Amino acid sequence: MKKVILLLAVVLMLSSTALAGSLIGPVRGTLGAGQWAVDLEYFYQELDLKYCGKSWEYGEGVYCDSGTIQDASFNMWFGSLEYGVCDNWDVFVRLGVTDLEDDVRSCDYDANDSPFKLNGDYGFAAGVGFRNTICQTGDIVWGSLIQATYLDPDGGRNDTISWDAEMWEFQAVLAANMQLRDDLWLYLGPMLHCVCGEMDLECSTGYYTGDMNIRQESCLGAVIGGQWYLPDTAGIYLYGECQIFEDGWGGGLGCVIPVP
Repeated sequence: MKKVILLLAVVLMLSSTALAGSLIGPVRGTLGAGQWAVDLEYFYQELDLKYCGKSWEYGEGVYCDSGTIQDASFNMWFGSLEYGVCDNWDVFVRLGVTDLEDDVRSCDYDANDSPFKLNGDYGFAAGVGFRNTICQTGDIVWGSLIQATYLDPDGGRNDTISWDAEMWEFQAVLAANMQLRDDLWLYLGPMLHCVCGEMDLECSTGYYTGDMNIRQESCLGAVIGGQWYLPDTAGIYLYGECQIFEDGWGGGLGCVIPVP
């Protein structure tokens, strides 16, 4: 228990400035050599991002614009195929859909002006990555995970502005995995996270267009989650997690089903 409390304290300190990403899951090899599995996932996240780029406005010409994408929320649904390269190393590829809703506020706006809201529909999403077991020290199994996720939500339109955005998210995690009982694991640890992308804006009246780059200011975060093996199911397990960051939060659930 003392080890769990200490690790939780370290994770919370490291998560003081962070953003979230896609669902991570157990951070260690779980399949074994030559084994296949299917993973069904749902992940929700909220975060703030920065944008900057060039805009054109009638009567103003071309100028540099920047601002924030506030309360960007994603609903991600994935199906993943996983393969055990060796006993301690799994690789996976995921396909799915994601939406995006956010409030955009330009630095040129007055502080009292309301941001304009952009709501989009579900669009294509995909990812690839690996997880592996590094070593075991006492009761703790140390593991790592690296993954990249492509998000292309279907652009939307409000009363005057239409938009389209696409983003890449990269994550690297080092985590401690602790077996609390035969069928229950806890995993937690720090992560590095990077977001980059593009967003196009256009006014329906033709008086404004914008071509923006999306980025984040911080790349340090943390994850804590649990993994539960269902009894008498030949290795099927459920997992859930929370990703902690300064400007929002993220959480999700998954179910891994081994393929005989």
